[in-house]
Amino acid sequence: MRFCESAGVRRRLLRATMWVVAFAVGATAAAQASAATLAVTKPCYVSANAGSGAPIVIVGSGFTPGDTIEIEGTDVFASGTASPAGQIMIATGGPILSTPRPGVQSFRLTAKDAAGVLATTTVTMANFSVDTTPSVAKPTSKVTWHFSGFTPGKTVWVHYVRKAPIAEMSFGRAKAPCGTLTAKRTFYPGGHPQFSKYTVVFDQVKRYTKRARPRIVTTLSFF
Repeated sequence: MRFCESAGVRRRLLRATMWVVAFAVGATAAAQASAATLAVTKPCYVSANAGSGAPIVIVGSGFTPGDTIEIEGTDVFASGTASPAGQIMIATGGPILSTPRPGVQSFRLTAKDAAGVLATTTVTMANFSVDTTPSVAKPTSKVTWHFSGFTPGKTVWVHYVRKAPIAEMSFGRAKAPCGTLTAKRTFYPGGHPQFSKYTVVFDQVKRYTKRARPRIVTTLSFF
Protein backbone atom coordinates (compact mmCIF):
# COMPACT_ATOMS: atom_id res chain seq x y z
CA MET A 1 0.00 0.00 0.00
CA ARG A 2 1.35 3.43 -0.91
CA PHE A 3 0.81 6.57 1.13
CA CYS A 4 0.80 9.99 -0.49
CA GLU A 5 1.63 13.28 1.28
CA SER A 6 -0.25 16.41 0.45
CA ALA A 7 1.60 19.70 -0.22
CA GLY A 8 0.12 21.18 2.98
CA VAL A 9 1.51 18.37 5.10
CA ARG A 10 4.96 18.77 3.56
CA ARG A 11 4.93 22.53 4.30
CA ARG A 12 3.94 21.91 7.91
CA LEU A 13 6.72 19.33 8.31
CA LEU A 14 9.24 21.74 6.76
CA ARG A 15 8.20 24.57 9.11
CA ALA A 16 8.48 22.25 12.12
CA THR A 17 11.93 21.11 11.02
CA MET A 18 13.10 24.71 10.55
CA TRP A 19 11.77 25.66 14.01
CA VAL A 20 13.64 22.77 15.61
CA VAL A 21 16.88 23.80 13.86
CA ALA A 22 16.43 27.45 14.88
CA PHE A 23 15.71 26.43 18.45
CA ALA A 24 18.82 24.25 18.53
CA VAL A 25 21.00 27.05 17.15
CA GLY A 26 19.58 29.51 19.66
CA ALA A 27 20.08 27.08 22.52
CA THR A 28 23.68 26.48 21.44
CA ALA A 29 24.39 30.22 21.29
CA ALA A 30 22.78 30.74 24.70
CA ALA A 31 24.83 27.92 26.16
CA GLN A 32 28.01 29.42 24.72
CA ALA A 33 27.12 32.84 26.10
CA SER A 34 26.35 31.51 29.57
CA ALA A 35 29.66 29.61 29.54
CA ALA A 36 31.75 32.67 28.61
CA THR A 37 34.42 33.67 31.12
CA LEU A 38 36.54 36.80 31.44
CA ALA A 39 39.75 37.49 33.40
CA VAL A 40 42.89 39.62 33.53
CA THR A 41 46.40 38.20 33.56
CA LYS A 42 47.73 39.90 36.73
CA PRO A 43 46.38 40.28 40.27
CA CYS A 44 47.43 43.95 40.17
CA TYR A 45 48.59 46.35 37.45
CA VAL A 46 50.84 49.25 38.47
CA SER A 47 50.66 52.63 36.74
CA ALA A 48 54.06 54.32 36.66
CA ASN A 49 52.30 57.57 35.76
CA ALA A 50 49.20 58.33 37.83
CA GLY A 51 47.72 60.26 34.89
CA SER A 52 47.53 57.22 32.61
CA GLY A 53 46.44 53.65 33.21
CA ALA A 54 48.98 50.86 32.98
CA PRO A 55 48.59 48.46 30.04
CA ILE A 56 46.40 45.49 30.95
CA VAL A 57 45.71 42.17 29.20
CA ILE A 58 42.19 40.73 29.16
CA VAL A 59 41.55 37.09 28.31
CA GLY A 60 38.38 35.10 27.91
CA SER A 61 36.87 31.88 26.63
CA GLY A 62 33.51 30.38 25.75
CA PHE A 63 32.57 33.05 23.20
CA THR A 64 30.98 32.39 19.83
CA PRO A 65 33.81 31.93 17.28
CA GLY A 66 34.16 34.93 14.98
CA ASP A 67 32.07 37.24 17.15
CA THR A 68 33.29 40.78 17.86
CA ILE A 69 33.65 41.07 21.61
CA GLU A 70 33.66 44.53 23.18
CA ILE A 71 35.30 45.23 26.55
CA GLU A 72 33.95 48.15 28.56
CA GLY A 73 34.77 49.65 31.95
CA THR A 74 35.91 52.89 33.59
CA ASP A 75 38.36 54.53 31.13
CA VAL A 76 38.38 51.27 29.13
CA PHE A 77 36.91 50.51 25.72
CA ALA A 78 38.47 47.87 23.51
CA SER A 79 37.37 45.08 21.21
CA GLY A 80 38.60 41.88 19.61
CA THR A 81 37.41 38.91 17.60
CA ALA A 82 36.81 35.54 19.21
CA SER A 83 39.11 32.85 17.82
CA PRO A 84 37.83 29.58 16.25
CA ALA A 85 38.16 28.14 19.77
CA GLY A 86 35.98 30.94 21.18
CA GLN A 87 38.84 32.68 22.98
CA ILE A 88 39.96 36.31 23.19
CA MET A 89 43.12 38.12 24.28
CA ILE A 90 42.93 41.91 24.27
CA ALA A 91 45.61 44.39 25.37
CA THR A 92 44.50 47.90 26.26
CA GLY A 93 45.13 50.77 28.64
CA GLY A 94 43.80 50.21 32.14
CA PRO A 95 41.63 52.45 34.31
CA ILE A 96 43.06 55.54 36.02
CA LEU A 97 42.78 55.87 39.79
CA SER A 98 40.83 58.77 41.23
CA THR A 99 43.95 60.01 43.07
CA PRO A 100 47.61 60.48 42.07
CA ARG A 101 48.65 59.54 45.61
CA PRO A 102 49.47 56.00 46.76
CA GLY A 103 46.38 53.89 46.33
CA VAL A 104 44.68 50.79 44.97
CA GLN A 105 41.30 50.51 43.24
CA SER A 106 39.35 47.70 41.60
CA PHE A 107 37.24 48.29 38.49
CA ARG A 108 34.56 46.20 36.80
CA LEU A 109 35.04 45.10 33.19
CA THR A 110 32.31 43.64 30.98
CA ALA A 111 32.52 41.66 27.76
CA LYS A 112 29.59 41.88 25.38
CA ASP A 113 28.54 41.20 21.83
CA ALA A 114 25.58 42.46 19.81
CA ALA A 115 23.21 40.45 22.01
CA GLY A 116 24.39 41.94 25.30
CA VAL A 117 26.69 41.29 28.25
CA LEU A 118 28.35 37.86 28.20
CA ALA A 119 30.83 37.93 31.08
CA THR A 120 32.33 40.23 33.71
CA THR A 121 35.51 40.46 35.78
CA THR A 122 37.42 42.98 37.89
CA VAL A 123 40.84 44.54 37.35
CA THR A 124 42.89 45.95 40.24
CA MET A 125 45.07 48.99 39.60
CA ALA A 126 47.69 50.75 41.76
CA ASN A 127 49.75 53.91 41.46
CA PHE A 128 53.51 53.70 41.81
CA SER A 129 53.68 56.42 44.40
CA VAL A 130 54.85 57.54 47.85
CA ASP A 131 53.81 60.35 50.18
CA THR A 132 53.59 61.25 53.85
CA THR A 133 50.97 62.42 56.33
CA PRO A 134 51.53 65.21 57.21
CA SER A 135 53.43 66.37 54.15
CA VAL A 136 55.46 68.93 56.15
CA ALA A 137 57.05 68.25 59.54
CA LYS A 138 60.27 68.63 61.50
CA PRO A 139 63.03 66.08 60.78
CA THR A 140 62.59 64.71 64.31
CA SER A 141 58.81 64.25 63.91
CA LYS A 142 57.35 60.88 63.10
CA VAL A 143 55.14 60.91 60.03
CA THR A 144 53.13 58.20 58.31
CA TRP A 145 54.70 57.06 55.05
CA HIS A 146 52.37 55.60 52.40
CA PHE A 147 53.55 53.43 49.49
CA SER A 148 51.88 51.58 46.61
CA GLY A 149 53.04 49.88 43.42
CA PHE A 150 56.28 48.45 44.80
CA THR A 151 57.31 44.80 44.40
CA PRO A 152 55.39 42.67 46.94
CA GLY A 153 57.47 40.79 49.48
CA LYS A 154 60.53 43.06 49.22
CA THR A 155 61.63 45.73 51.70
CA VAL A 156 61.13 49.38 50.74
CA TRP A 157 64.12 51.66 51.35
CA VAL A 158 64.78 55.40 51.10
CA HIS A 159 68.26 56.74 50.36
CA TYR A 160 69.23 60.33 51.16
CA VAL A 161 71.73 61.49 48.57
CA ARG A 162 74.11 64.49 48.32
CA LYS A 163 76.26 63.59 45.32
CA ALA A 164 76.81 60.34 47.23
CA PRO A 165 74.42 58.46 49.54
CA ILE A 166 74.46 59.96 53.06
CA ALA A 167 71.85 57.88 54.91
CA GLU A 168 69.14 55.28 54.36
CA MET A 169 66.06 54.03 56.14
CA SER A 170 63.87 50.94 55.73
CA PHE A 171 60.09 50.77 56.05
CA GLY A 172 59.26 47.06 55.92
CA ARG A 173 58.05 44.72 53.22
CA ALA A 174 55.50 45.72 50.61
CA LYS A 175 52.33 43.66 50.71
CA ALA A 176 50.68 41.69 47.91
CA PRO A 177 49.05 42.08 45.51
CA CYS A 178 49.81 45.75 44.82
CA GLY A 179 53.01 46.44 46.74
CA THR A 180 51.36 48.58 49.43
CA LEU A 181 52.92 49.62 52.72
CA THR A 182 52.19 52.04 55.55
CA ALA A 183 54.84 52.81 58.19
CA LYS A 184 55.64 55.47 60.79
CA ARG A 185 59.15 56.88 60.62
CA THR A 186 60.91 60.23 61.09
CA PHE A 187 61.53 62.43 58.06
CA TYR A 188 65.23 61.75 58.44
CA PRO A 189 67.02 58.80 60.09
CA GLY A 190 67.85 59.91 63.65
CA GLY A 191 66.04 63.19 63.03
CA HIS A 192 69.16 65.35 62.65
CA PRO A 193 70.04 66.02 58.98
CA GLN A 194 73.36 67.64 58.12
CA PHE A 195 71.97 69.44 55.09
CA SER A 196 68.72 71.30 54.39
CA LYS A 197 68.01 69.58 51.09
CA TYR A 198 68.47 66.02 49.79
CA THR A 199 67.72 63.96 46.74
CA VAL A 200 65.67 61.07 48.08
CA VAL A 201 65.47 57.76 46.24
CA PHE A 202 62.85 55.14 47.11
CA ASP A 203 63.64 51.63 45.93
CA GLN A 204 63.89 48.08 47.24
CA VAL A 205 67.65 47.66 47.47
CA LYS A 206 69.51 48.16 50.76
CA ARG A 207 72.76 49.29 49.14
CA TYR A 208 72.19 52.39 47.01
CA THR A 209 72.57 51.94 43.27
CA LYS A 210 71.29 53.94 40.33
CA ARG A 211 70.38 50.68 38.62
CA ALA A 212 67.71 49.76 41.17
CA ARG A 213 64.24 49.24 39.70
CA PRO A 214 61.54 50.16 40.46
CA ARG A 215 62.56 53.49 41.96
CA ILE A 216 61.13 56.93 42.70
CA VAL A 217 63.49 59.91 42.76
CA THR A 218 62.43 63.22 44.28
CA THR A 219 63.73 65.95 46.62
CA LEU A 220 63.17 66.62 50.30
CA SER A 221 63.85 69.96 52.00
CA PHE A 222 64.12 70.73 55.69
CA PHE A 223 63.51 74.26 57.00
